[in-house]
Formats: sequence, C-alpha cells, structure tokens
Amino acid sequence: MKGRPILFSAPLLFALVVLGFLLMLLSAVEHERQLDAYVHSGACKKVGEATGNLNLGYGSTATGPSAIVTTATLGKTAWLCDDGVTYWR
Repeated sequence: MKGRPILFSAPLLFALVVLGFLLMLLSAVEHERQLDAYVHSGACKKVGEATGNLNLGYGSTATGPSAIVTTATLGKTAWLCDDGVTYWR
C-alpha cells in the first residue's frame, strides 16, 4: 500500500509539467503573433538586420569525453516602433 501514492502522483506530476510547458508555449506563440501584428500595422519601421550563423567547435563535456559543440543563431530584423522601443525578431 505504501507504493500506491507514488504510482498515482508520478503520472500526475508528469501531466502537470507537460501542461505547464504547453501553456508557456501557447503564451509565447500568442505574444509573437501580437508583436507581428503590431510591427506590421504601420506603427514600426525597419531599422536593421542581423544575419544568422552556425558555429561548430570541439570541447569536453562534464563527464569527461570530448564532443562537437554546435551553436546556431537565427537571423533577426530590428523594428523601431512609435512607442520608442526597438524590437528584434
């Protein structure tokens, strides 16, 4: 009987973590949609661009063996809006 609360609480905890992640993702998507609509409403003008890049390197991991390290950066566009804020997206 002692193991039963753990059997019920582990799936519940997993479900709560997944639900929290999905809510966070939906919030980020909605924020991006609102920012996109604001930028393209005519209240902003394009003031700059940054190109993306891909970096490859060789390093060691915390457990000891070496590994290839890859870092990718997406390109961005700067928009200066009538609220005085420059948004990068």
